[in-house]
Amino acid sequence: MKIELRAPKQFQVGFEVICTETKVSHAPGEFHKTESGAYRSGFCVLTLENIPGGTYTIRPATFDPGRESAFFLNVAS
Repeated sequence: MKIELRAPKQFQVGFEVICTETKVSHAPGEFHKTESGAYRSGFCVLTLENIPGGTYTIRPATFDPGRESAFFLNVAS
């Protein structure tokens, strides 16, 4: 799965992916929470491999609390 977050360049953005529910316990690639890494100016991407089927929450964020902006979130598998 590939997740991309795009926002205006003046915003340092990132996101976290939280596994809410999995269909297969202890499957290869299973995780509770992962992040896109360091906050980046206007764009970040995360590729996840071998993740089990389930329900996942993606939470976009800006580095500075309280800053808001329009953004694009693309998810492909």
